[in-house]
Amino acid sequence: MARKKSEALRTYNELFRKENEVYHQVADKLGLSDSAFEILYAIYDAGPGCTQKDICIFMGIPKQTVNSSVRKMVQEGILRTEQAGKTVRLYFTDAGEALANRCIVPVQEAEEAAFEQMNEHECAEFLRLQHLYVQSLQTLLEKTFTK
Repeated sequence: MARKKSEALRTYNELFRKENEVYHQVADKLGLSDSAFEILYAIYDAGPGCTQKDICIFMGIPKQTVNSSVRKMVQEGILRTEQAGKTVRLYFTDAGEALANRCIVPVQEAEEAAFEQMNEHECAEFLRLQHLYVQSLQTLLEKTFTK
């Protein structure tokens, strides 16, 4: 049984890498860095006015990566920042909005269509099992690394 689970874990990790590669290929075809693509996606999905911290949490990418990519995207006229007290909020410029509509909308439509390939039960089971795996992994790793 342990061997089968080990093979299952390898298969899962391979699928996880393949999924990441799919998004990398999309970003590359769109002429975007992975981080720029992820930032566009996060702002589009979270809505205007999100913070760099929101993006870090949402996309699971380091603060330094987000900070340098945001700075570059501001210089390129894709994003603008707005100070709100101590918080800096991010917004698309008109060019950024057009870029997000061209790049992110088709990706989200494809993601939704991929979920629609599963029936309602399969979709619910997929999400339930993914949630169970992530929750178990988080608990086990917290125990392992908080000693």
